[in-house]
Amino acid sequence: MNSKSSVDNFIISNSELLFGYNSENIISISIEQKRYTSIISFCEILFKDKTKKKIIIKYYDDKIKTRPKSLENEYDFYNINKNDFDDEKVGLTKFIYLSTEDHVLVAEYLNGSKRFEDTLMNGRLIFKTTDLRELFFNAGIWLFKFHSANLSTDSKNKDMTIEVKKKWLDSFSKNQKIYNELNVLSLNANKELIKNPSSLLHKEYAPGNILHVKDKVYGIDYGSLEPGSVYDDVAYFIISVLLLNKYPNKIFYKILSLQSVEIEYFIKGYFLNSQDISIINSSTFRFYLYKNLVRRTHGQINKANNLPIGVSSVFKKIYTK
Repeated sequence: MNSKSSVDNFIISNSELLFGYNSENIISISIEQKRYTSIISFCEILFKDKTKKKIIIKYYDDKIKTRPKSLENEYDFYNINKNDFDDEKVGLTKFIYLSTEDHVLVAEYLNGSKRFEDTLMNGRLIFKTTDLRELFFNAGIWLFKFHSANLSTDSKNKDMTIEVKKKWLDSFSKNQKIYNELNVLSLNANKELIKNPSSLLHKEYAPGNILHVKDKVYGIDYGSLEPGSVYDDVAYFIISVLLLNKYPNKIFYKILSLQSVEIEYFIKGYFLNSQDISIINSSTFRFYLYKNLVRRTHGQINKANNLPIGVSSVFKKIYTK
């Protein structure tokens, strides 16, 4: 399904299943495609009785063997947990059909939705033009609900440096210092013996994978579902916001602080029903921030014209008001 015509044929072939309308009742189909990791087709179907239906069709064309399972995970998670996400602050986009044969996932279009990343960035200017506290707060609530669906008992910290992939470190010309600092943070975390709850993780909970309608938040693209510490997901979101950038030649285009009001409200939302908010100041959480800083920036470095300033100095700035 790597063309608009194949999407068009898919809709016609499955019209009755998707809409309850025979394909003969279709007058027109308009399709707009966008490529992210997946290919997303925004489709509007007009029927003879003047009814319009909007859907989103998602599929992959990169031949990675895990993709069909990823689509299945999203579809199953929605059907199992949709009621827990149905309130004025958070939601799940409605999946209406999964084709295991074609490896295609179909969702209802979310009217009035915007990508969080588009809201945060306007051209080359990064937000600060409106009050985003409620939006960040609800983003925290959504992630907590996501983790709660598969939350397991508290787990003991381990040598977390094994979570850092070699390909991330290889992007830096001098990575021994990064290795050393990760080791120190991991050792300090092991000494803390704090609660470190685990769950199935989103792994990509970043502004590009969040939709919102006004301040109501909808997380998307959660098919990876890898087990791990919930603080890994929390840290990844924070790093993704602090280093938000879609212009790789300006790698650290905007560096905010962990103490910024937006991050503060995200943390409040995530820990709304928990007393463990002190984890933010722990070595364990610092490790996950550092790990995801390396993870988030290594791809930018590969695409950028110039190497960035050191990861260590960026990490210090994150903790500086």
